[in-house]
Amino acid sequence: MYRVLIADDEPKVSQLIKNLIQWEPLGLQLVGIANDGIKALEMIDMYRPDIVITDIRMPGFDGIELIKRAKMSHADIDFIIISGYQHFDYAHNAIKYNVKDYLLKPLKKQEINSTLQKIIEKYNREKAESSEKSELKKRLDEDMNRVKEAFIYNLYQCKDKVDLSQPLGVLNDIHHVSLDRKGFIAVEIKPDIDMYKNTEELRHILLEKLKDITRKQLGIYSESLLMNITDDSIQCIINESLERKKDLRRYLHQIIDGIQSQSDLFPNIKATVGVGSHQLELKNIYTSINEARLSVENRILLGSGQIIEYTQLQKSDHNIEDFLSVDLRQDLVRGTEALNKDTVNALILELETQIRNTTLLDSTFIRSIFDEVLNIVLFTLRQQLSTNHLENLIMKRYTNGLNMCNRLNTAFEWVRYIIEELITEILETKENEYLKPIQDAQTYIQNNYGNMIKLDDVSALVGFNPTYFSTLFKKETGISFLTYVTDIRMKEAKKKLSDLNKSITDVSYEVGYQDIKHFTKQFKKATGLTPSKYRKLYF
Repeated sequence: MYRVLIADDEPKVSQLIKNLIQWEPLGLQLVGIANDGIKALEMIDMYRPDIVITDIRMPGFDGIELIKRAKMSHADIDFIIISGYQHFDYAHNAIKYNVKDYLLKPLKKQEINSTLQKIIEKYNREKAESSEKSELKKRLDEDMNRVKEAFIYNLYQCKDKVDLSQPLGVLNDIHHVSLDRKGFIAVEIKPDIDMYKNTEELRHILLEKLKDITRKQLGIYSESLLMNITDDSIQCIINESLERKKDLRRYLHQIIDGIQSQSDLFPNIKATVGVGSHQLELKNIYTSINEARLSVENRILLGSGQIIEYTQLQKSDHNIEDFLSVDLRQDLVRGTEALNKDTVNALILELETQIRNTTLLDSTFIRSIFDEVLNIVLFTLRQQLSTNHLENLIMKRYTNGLNMCNRLNTAFEWVRYIIEELITEILETKENEYLKPIQDAQTYIQNNYGNMIKLDDVSALVGFNPTYFSTLFKKETGISFLTYVTDIRMKEAKKKLSDLNKSITDVSYEVGYQDIKHFTKQFKKATGLTPSKYRKLYF
């Protein structure tokens, strides 16, 4: 039997966990209950449990600290975290320490036993695979699964690598799939969370949850399911007859409900399912795949959190010129050239109002408008962008963000954000370029204060005429060029006066004054004391 330890500072919760678990059917044995993290760690060392079920918040060590410490000496223990807190940070830390599941209170009997069953199945597999025969079978299964996954990946990403004109029997044998002649439907399932908080870690956790929910529901509906996981969605090809398509909607709704029930971990989450047309031949599946993708994209018009079938979509009968007139394009170019964020933002808001008041639009057409707006801005700013690489990064970020938008206003907001960020970056670059000559001049003065420094020489050094440089220098530093030179020299003179082996004359020469009387006058003006009195007072 496998040993289990429960750790929770609430005795009632510990007792509830104990009562929920199906100990004998699962082949589990309770070795102890700890009411704080310190006691739990002691009991782990004493009883060496296979599984620890721990609360996230406890006296002594919290759940994460307990896992961290226990893993240092018992790396093979599997942990299940129980929490009543709706914070993603806990889930993120749990993933880092390879926690098997993160369960939210109130606990459900089916959920905790299902999690334990998965762990036990893992243990049993590991035991079975210890023999040479099991090891060989495992390798064979893995190879077959890789072939199947490669087939699915190529279906979506590398069409030229898959010959779908071959008979299904041949495809089944080559790619280790089990397809029949009932027909095929493509669906795409797209979860949407706050795009500005959409981190790689968060997407990973979300897609893993979605994958499990999708496999469970569609696995019941169809025995032949091909699933592809992208960076932001789950794509499926379902091998089922057209007559059963009505049943499919019921399972898809359960997928939507399942993922949206994760709102404790992913606030405001929505899930949209796009459904393509039913195809009798697998070679025609790309039509259904594209339709499913377009259906998901149209959630910005039709709304997220629902099933959208391709047959619901309307085809736009407008031209881009109906919205991006010559005058608007020219205004956009002028506003971009002037790096005026307010003007560009106002023009995009005007465009948004126009689109909102228009019927018969589709997401492809709207996206082409977004693309055109960004292309106008990028083309106008092309000479000011440092490299093509930067432009490509902007386009990639724009595209990734737009794919996450599930409402029209969010999409417009994202376009404005990208353009505003781009203009801001160029303004900052220009500001740095504008200030660089002043900074170079200051550096030169700081390194050469002991020599003769003339305005004409320094302005020539940084590439400006003396009059303009003098005005610019005062504008950026707040003081005149001559005052700045004097301030640097007086600052250095104070330091050098601390060396009592140097005469006042030596100090005067070293900070750029050949006339001792002039030096004394400037020093007294700056400090209120003559150099000799300053030395006596401070040194």
